[in-house]
Amino acid sequence: MDNLYDQLISLSHLPNAYEEWTEYRSALTAFIISSTIGGGTALIVGAGESNDLDLARLAVHFSSITLLDCDLQAMERALIRYRTQKAQIRCVRTDLLGISPESYRLTADVILDGLKTGKKGTELEGLFLGQIEHGYKTRKPDPLPEPYRWDNVICCGVHSQLLSMYMRMACVYARYAAIDLSRIEKKLQEYNRELIPIVNESLIKAAGHRFVIGAENGRIGETGGIEGALQALCDPQLERLPLLDRIGLVWNLDPAQNKLYKMEIRAYQTDCKTR
Repeated sequence: MDNLYDQLISLSHLPNAYEEWTEYRSALTAFIISSTIGGGTALIVGAGESNDLDLARLAVHFSSITLLDCDLQAMERALIRYRTQKAQIRCVRTDLLGISPESYRLTADVILDGLKTGKKGTELEGLFLGQIEHGYKTRKPDPLPEPYRWDNVICCGVHSQLLSMYMRMACVYARYAAIDLSRIEKKLQEYNRELIPIVNESLIKAAGHRFVIGAENGRIGETGGIEGALQALCDPQLERLPLLDRIGLVWNLDPAQNKLYKMEIRAYQTDCKTR
C-alpha cells in the first residue's frame, strides 16, 4: 500500500479543473491584467498547471513570466497547454515551505505504526503533534530565484496550501481513532501565524510595482475561516501598502465534492514602500 502522503498527493490532481474553472480563470486573469503593470515582468507563485490563470492572455500582457511551484512537471504541462511565443515563460521548481516529502512520509509511518500497536486518541495526537513540530522546525525553504525582483508578483490560492497536508492527514487518521482535530488545527494556526508573514515579506520585497494576493475568505455553505488564507488576508504588512483594487470571486474548486470557496483578490502598490 502506498504511503498516505503519496495517496493524498495523487488525490490532489483534479482532472476536470481546467474545464470547471473556466469562469473563475477568466475573471481572475482579467483582474490581474487590469491591476498590474503591462509590459513588465511577472512572477506567478504556486503556478502548478495554471488552471486558474490563462497564461496565453498573461503572456501578451507581460514581457516575461516566471512560474514558481514545487511541482515542475505540473508547470511543464501548463506550458504545453498554453503554448505561446509572445513572451518568455520559464519554470522554476521552488519550495517556499521546505517540508520534504520524506518528512511527510515519516509522519504517516509513525502514526500508522501507532494505530497498529493500539495507541488511542491522546497518544496518537501527541505523536502527530510531535511530527508536525519536527517537520516545521526542520524545514528548509528555497529562496526566490534570480532575478529576485519582478515588476509584478502574483500569488493566489497558495497560502492555504502551505501546511494543509498535515490537516488532510489528520482527517484520515480521525476515521480510525478518536483524534481531537481541534488540537491539530490549533498547532497549525500557531505555525501559520509565524509562517505567513515570512512568506509575504519575501514576496512583497520581490514585487517592484504590484503585488496581487488572493486567498479563500471562506467556504460556501460553511462557517469559519480557512487556515493559512485567514492569516494571509489579515497580515499587517498589507495594511502598510496602498490597496489599488480588490474583487470577490467564487472558486468552484471541486464541484463534485461541493467545494466552492469565496475568494478575495487584492492588488497592492509596492513601489512607494519604504525599503
